[in-house]
Amino acid sequence: MEQKDFDIYEILKGVPVGTKLYTPMCGNVGFAYLATNKEAGEAIWTTDKNGEYTYNKNGRWMEGGEVMLFPSDRMRDWSKFAWKKGDVLITEDGNAHIIFEKFTDDTYTIFAGKYYYCKNGKKGYTYLRECDNAITEEFTLETEDAAKTYIGFIEKRLGGKLNRETLEIEKPAFEIGKLYVFNEQDEDGELTIIGKLIGKDESYDTLTFGYQYEIENEKFVTDQTFDLRISVHEELREATEGEAITFQEACTLWEKSKEQGKEQPPFKPFDKVLVRIGGRCKWIPAFFVRDRGEDFAWRYNVLPLHGGKQADFAACISYEGNEHLAFTDCDTENLSF
Repeated sequence: MEQKDFDIYEILKGVPVGTKLYTPMCGNVGFAYLATNKEAGEAIWTTDKNGEYTYNKNGRWMEGGEVMLFPSDRMRDWSKFAWKKGDVLITEDGNAHIIFEKFTDDTYTIFAGKYYYCKNGKKGYTYLRECDNAITEEFTLETEDAAKTYIGFIEKRLGGKLNRETLEIEKPAFEIGKLYVFNEQDEDGELTIIGKLIGKDESYDTLTFGYQYEIENEKFVTDQTFDLRISVHEELREATEGEAITFQEACTLWEKSKEQGKEQPPFKPFDKVLVRIGGRCKWIPAFFVRDRGEDFAWRYNVLPLHGGKQADFAACISYEGNEHLAFTDCDTENLSF
């Protein structure tokens, strides 16, 4: 079988003296140096305790002979030995990506990498920020365009720019008053939260958030601050324009519902009410169930007559005296919408 020629001379440029390599002639050897003339028959020099061994630029001991120089006995693929820190790798089946950092021993069969993503059945994916036992045989170098796409995906998820020399995500300085997005766990699972930054002490790895909006719960939290450790929330990022709009809408609804709550007496279960989500929405007849409180943008839990299932709304007024508003989007005096 014809062997593929690699320009091993170029691959070994910059490799430290003493780097372990392998030759079938005598086993493990150490890299010594490269001759000045790349085209010479003795372009690559290696050594062991018994002496020196030379090869041409393609690792052949003699012109026309077989390749006699490899990274190791167990890993003989020079294209993989040539991986550089920051290279994006992909598995043969296309299910997993990782960013290469370094080989972990001189067999070159295992390597360490960062930002490992793998499609994983029902869960969707497995993510590891660091992985020190990736198997060389299972990965190959990703194409340039696909690598850029993957790096863009990582940067978007982690909210910063990937430094391919350090493999760290570099984020802009945190600014008081800006909105940031992070994840937290509660009894029902993971929550995505948009929070307004009101304080920071980066020397203690801490950010403090005031108002927070829990996207999954549609809950606007106003009665407690939240201290977040930066180092354990690598997904922390600045809110997008759309997320900022969502936060502001929830804040506006909370402010209006709070003001409305001051202007009207509390409702009791089964009171007849009219409800709607917000301005320009129609008023719907319903039976009142409960008021979830000022922390919720959609605070009023009711049983709409047309649906028969409980639902939450931002605005709630008495049906009596406002019958003419049913199924219209009209506003009325002293109403917050």
